[in-house]
Amino acid sequence: MKTFVLLHTTLAGAKHHLNPATWAKLLPHGTPLDLEFEPENEFDKNAIRLMLGSRIKAGYIPATLAPMIGALLKNGHCVMAEVDDADSSSRNPTVGIALLMFVAESKQ
Repeated sequence: MKTFVLLHTTLAGAKHHLNPATWAKLLPHGTPLDLEFEPENEFDKNAIRLMLGSRIKAGYIPATLAPMIGALLKNGHCVMAEVDDADSSSRNPTVGIALLMFVAESKQ
C-alpha cells in the first residue's frame, strides 16, 4: 500500500470537545484520529467526527470538506487522520490535521 497526504486542514470544534490546556499531552504530532460518520448531527448531515481512541470526541472534519471525505469513505477508500500540530497558546487555539489516503500499488 502507498500512503499519501490527501490534504492538511484544521480540526473543527476541537476547543468545544477538548480543553486546549490538555492538547499538548493528548494530541502530540502523529496521533491517529478515527473518522466516524455522524448522520444524527442536527447541524450537518455529512458530519464526520474525529475520535481519539474509542471514547473521546476530538472534533470534526470541516463541514466544507465532509462531503468529499465522506464520498471517499463510502466508496471504499481508506482515509485516516493524524494530528499535525496543536496550538493552544493563541487566542484562537487550533489543531492541525493531515488526512491520509492509502492506495494499493498496481502490479505492472
